[in-house]
This record gives sequence, structure tokens and C-alpha cells, in this order.
Amino acid sequence: MLYIVLDTEPLATPRPRSVSFGGRARSYMPKKYTAWKAGLVEYIKDNYTIEQIEQPVHLSLVFVYNRPKRLQRKKDTRSRILKCSRPDIDNLCKAAMDVLQDAGVFKDDAQVVSLDAQKFYGAMVDRVCEKPVILICIKAAQ
Repeated sequence: MLYIVLDTEPLATPRPRSVSFGGRARSYMPKKYTAWKAGLVEYIKDNYTIEQIEQPVHLSLVFVYNRPKRLQRKKDTRSRILKCSRPDIDNLCKAAMDVLQDAGVFKDDAQVVSLDAQKFYGAMVDRVCEKPVILICIKAAQ
């Protein structure tokens, strides 16, 4: 079992952008996404010593966002709150799996045979909101 904690605001995989030069189309990913992904790949390579996984895996992902001011009142719950707004959870998972694949955690994201994902607004601890984070748990699938 492998646990990875990424202290960053979760970002969803955006749609590829396209431009045309001289009648030829060229597709690219937005710069914000590629920079975010490159930073996380570097962070994983620097802080985790991981052998590349080559077997089927179960992936468990938890995405935590900053809690908005409207949910920081005294009457609001102090624990994490389910986030049912954008970005879509499938695009968040796609971004996380791309980071893991590029960091060499596993050879191909097709090795993920089961996936458990949740997204929350952070918990309140002493009037301070939990910081944004991506929590990753990778287990060998049976």
C-alpha cells in the first residue's frame, strides 16, 4: 500500500485547445494545467522513492478544497462537507492519474482496475479551514 499526499489545490484536466497554422491544426493543453502537472511530478519524484508498479491497482483519491466563506458560519458543520459543484470528479481523477503516470508510479493508468474518489470542502479546526490537498492511496488489486 502506498500513500501520497499532495499539498496543492486540486485541478481538473481541461479540454485540449486547438489552433491552426497554415491550414494545419495543432492541439495543446493550457499552460496552467501543464505547469501544475509538472510541479507535482517533480514533487513526487523528489519526496517519494517509488518502484514503478506493473500490476493492476486499486486507486483511492480524496480531493479537498478550501471552504467558501458562506460555509464558515457557526451553525455550519466543522467536519468536511461534500462538494457537489464543478469541477467534475472524473476530470479530477484523470488529472491525478496523469500525474502518477508521468511521475513513474505506474507504467500506464490503464492498470487502475478500480477507483474510489471523493471531493470535499475542508474541515474547520479552531476557526481555520483545512488546506487544499489531494490524498492518494494505491493498493495492489486482487
